[in-house]
Amino acid sequence: MKRVRIEKTRLIKVLKANAEKHKAEYEAAFKVWRERQIETLRLAIARLDQGDGAARTWEPYSALLERPTEHSVEYTRALAMLEMSADTVIELEHNEYVQYVEDEWAWQRAFKAATTSYLGRRS
Repeated sequence: MKRVRIEKTRLIKVLKANAEKHKAEYEAAFKVWRERQIETLRLAIARLDQGDGAARTWEPYSALLERPTEHSVEYTRALAMLEMSADTVIELEHNEYVQYVEDEWAWQRAFKAATTSYLGRRS
């Protein structure tokens, strides 16, 4: 099947639920990232304050953690397009269905890997 027709209200409901799930996962991961980042920087300051030889070879940026990514704008854009549409039934191509309904975006694997690294579980 290459295309599917879905009631607009049903599609909006599914997409909003996916957006809320994404936002919750991101916010939880960001909170942990922020806490770890602050602790990493505190340790770095303590190490630099010691003034020992190790501080001379320490690379501060290597200690910084990768920040989780947030993709709410993609959900917001898709929802705005749906809400602006005069159609009551929306036709989706296969790739659109996979993104909007199954919540599998091109960035999804990297996002899940990052959130899992902070939250310690598969979301």
